[in-house]
Amino acid sequence: MTRRAILIGCASDTDDNPRLVQGVRRDMELYKSFLLSLLGGEWREEEITELWSPTRIVLLNLLRQIRNDYTFLTFSGHGYVFPADERTYVNLAGEDVASDYELISQSPRRTIIIDACRSYNPIPAPSPPPLQKLAEALTFETTRQIFDQSLSRAEKGTIILYSTGSDEAADSNEKGGFFTQSILNGARQWYNTTSEDVLDVHKAFVRAGSILQTYPGPQHPEIKTGRRNKMFPFAVRQPTTDSNLSLGGLVDKI
Repeated sequence: MTRRAILIGCASDTDDNPRLVQGVRRDMELYKSFLLSLLGGEWREEEITELWSPTRIVLLNLLRQIRNDYTFLTFSGHGYVFPADERTYVNLAGEDVASDYELISQSPRRTIIIDACRSYNPIPAPSPPPLQKLAEALTFETTRQIFDQSLSRAEKGTIILYSTGSDEAADSNEKGGFFTQSILNGARQWYNTTSEDVLDVHKAFVRAGSILQTYPGPQHPEIKTGRRNKMFPFAVRQPTTDSNLSLGGLVDKI
């Protein structure tokens, strides 16, 4: 299975809210570290593209060119809902915007995570604990293979995760967006408290929603999965024949 990750961060250095700029940069760092880890499915550096405040033309041209089997796209920054069509829009460079549906690439399988406000607009226009990996001496099936196998069993289509409900703001701090922190910490909790091999996108969303309630301010995330039997993987576990292997036997990947 061929993959492509697009990590988009949009916040001007002259933004009225400097905390947003710091939070957006942190979001991109967190997602990249997660993807490269065993927990995230062992993505490769060359499969990850980072875009900082791209123009609409640059972003849409890139998405039209993608033909990988699976695309994982994240957006962190400003956003809103346009009441006329109830569609979510994200702010890009300058006055450029793009709707959530315009973030859909040409890949047959797509996950989109939007960590941005979804307040109504009449005019369309931290630090979690380090990710872990199993000791390099282990030679069992890699998490990349497990991720690809799970991905191949899921129906083609698009899954979109929104960090807030309609007419809600998305908040952040110096550690990143609250939703981004929640979904990644939820994956770590899953790893530490279950024996499941795969955490799918929907279950990761549910965990994130619970954790998000511990942060200040109301945020009610939403997910659109369509009618499907199998969800895309979000996090995976590397199997081992040693059932007693604990976190004490793990070493930092980053």
